[in-house]
Amino acid sequence: CFPYYMRTFVFIFSFLVASLCAFGQDVSVKKDIVLVDEQPAFVFKKINNLMYSIENLSGERLAVLQVVRFNNSTTTHTSNTSRPVNGRNTTSSTSSSTGYYDVTFMDAELTKCEVPMQTRKSIAKEWVNFNLIKDQQLNQAEVLKYVKIYGTKFSEFYSTGGRPTTVIVK
Repeated sequence: CFPYYMRTFVFIFSFLVASLCAFGQDVSVKKDIVLVDEQPAFVFKKINNLMYSIENLSGERLAVLQVVRFNNSTTTHTSNTSRPVNGRNTTSSTSSSTGYYDVTFMDAELTKCEVPMQTRKSIAKEWVNFNLIKDQQLNQAEVLKYVKIYGTKFSEFYSTGGRPTTVIVK
């Protein structure tokens, strides 16, 4: 009835629409409530300036995100040979702050991982995409995958002062 190219087009178009419906969830955060397709999913609230809590809609705490910040200071020496300031070379210092969230899941093992600093909306989207909360409880299988992906690379990196560790074998 339809030519081959038309059937192929209809099939591809149907597949694209179906995949958009399945994966195109709209996630937003309004007054600490995370909405998925305009339906309340979980609560993401600020405890204080350095700590956030993720709770189910009944108020049961599912995870705590603690902000960990590091100040990276670098000093750059620049020689001003044409006109030194007070007879000396000039020195400029720059300081930047980097950080991550130390995530503790409120499961039996208090599973932990570290995720990069990002907005609450970005974290909420990530939690929805990873399907970390299912039926208002932690989805333990997905939590373990999430923890495996992120690990503790930030604290491992900063425990060495941001420098690689040298191992000498004799």
